[in-house]
Amino acid sequence: MFLFHLLPLILVFFSLGSGAFAKPKLSCPKPYRALAKIKIKNPALWPLGADGLVQEFDSAATSINSQSLPRAILALQENGRFTEGGVNLDIGGGRFDNVAEYLQKKDVSNLVYDPFNRGAEHNSRVVNQVQNGGADTVTVNNVLNVIRERENWQGILEQAQNALRDNGVLHIQIYEGAKSWTKADREHVEKLVRAGRWNEALKYCNAGASKETAEGKSWQNNMPIEAYLPFVQKYFPDAHIESFRYTAKSGNKQTLPLIVARKVKSNEALIQEAKELGIEGRSKHYGVGKEMVSNVYLHKQYEQKIPQHVLQKAKKKLPKNFEYTVVKFNRLTNDISFIVSKDFDTAAEPTVGDSLKVSFDGEVTLTKAPEDPLIYHHKWAFVGDDYSGFDVAQSIRRSMQWKKVVGTDKEVSSKIGRKSFWEESILPKIKSENSDESATNKSTDASNLH
Repeated sequence: MFLFHLLPLILVFFSLGSGAFAKPKLSCPKPYRALAKIKIKNPALWPLGADGLVQEFDSAATSINSQSLPRAILALQENGRFTEGGVNLDIGGGRFDNVAEYLQKKDVSNLVYDPFNRGAEHNSRVVNQVQNGGADTVTVNNVLNVIRERENWQGILEQAQNALRDNGVLHIQIYEGAKSWTKADREHVEKLVRAGRWNEALKYCNAGASKETAEGKSWQNNMPIEAYLPFVQKYFPDAHIESFRYTAKSGNKQTLPLIVARKVKSNEALIQEAKELGIEGRSKHYGVGKEMVSNVYLHKQYEQKIPQHVLQKAKKKLPKNFEYTVVKFNRLTNDISFIVSKDFDTAAEPTVGDSLKVSFDGEVTLTKAPEDPLIYHHKWAFVGDDYSGFDVAQSIRRSMQWKKVVGTDKEVSSKIGRKSFWEESILPKIKSENSDESATNKSTDASNLH
């Protein structure tokens, strides 16, 4: 009983005393203070610590700069690339908060996610805020170049995709090593990488070196920025290299190349609606392209999706100044056709022009377009949602529109690939359908006025 009466005093003692033995709270920039600690929704995509990552040289030893800001941050801020009042996710941003403190003064919240240099609690708070479209911009500064394993690049780019809102922008800075790369060097390395000859690219660059520092061992790829671009384009097809002029700490004007990529709004919901009408989506093998049996049709902007050693071999057979629009690739035979379609961007159903087929054994066959040419349907499947030549969403709606007219009639479906049949038998029905729909809408609008 005596102990029972003392229990409240004991509890008070420990509650007061616990503060004396607790670790002091570390001060942190304002952006982190409002973040709540909860479990994240996608732990496979967002590891909170380095334990789950397979990396020969971890990235902890590369976070060494507590004073100077990354050149990319200065360049992007000076060029107005951060969103005022917005959020920037700094993937692999290190253990220091100098960037967050700098951007906070510019009304930008910079949130660092770094499994090697930040604790699980910190990373979980950040991920909870940015996952599934919570970031306006993402920066990856001098991170890919310290990771030897390219499969780990994939995880970083998928994180950027997940975190960015629609039309948000990714910026990647690459440390290229001490070597001065000529334009010819850069072009040659990019060509090797696009052809899938990564080991040759490494050898050409004399790339890869480990370094022992006070913080531990680290790695540098020592390759030009062009070596990374083809890989980034697999996840961000419109990725490109852009040069930024900015004022360095010395006061001098400098130029910094960055990989810039925008997250394009997805048409997935619209494509799913089209599938319910029996319209096939994009290629399951390549993520883009229209598949017909073993053939896949892609706009030339997306030709890097198919095996590069096959593509580059076939392109060597092309006549000089042969301007093609579509690439047709047979997955079974490795034959490639380069097809002209001059009205691809302007026509709802583009015309199939001359075609030059290069078989895998090197035989070349030129097929001229007939007087009554063939046409392409579902041209949106040939491209990604990021394509800017035409309105992709409008093209998907066009497919749904004529599919409702044609229905499941196999005899009709077998003829719609010919331009004359399409214009004589299908287009009038589509126009009639549009007229009826327009009249219905006008009648509804009129009734709503009364």
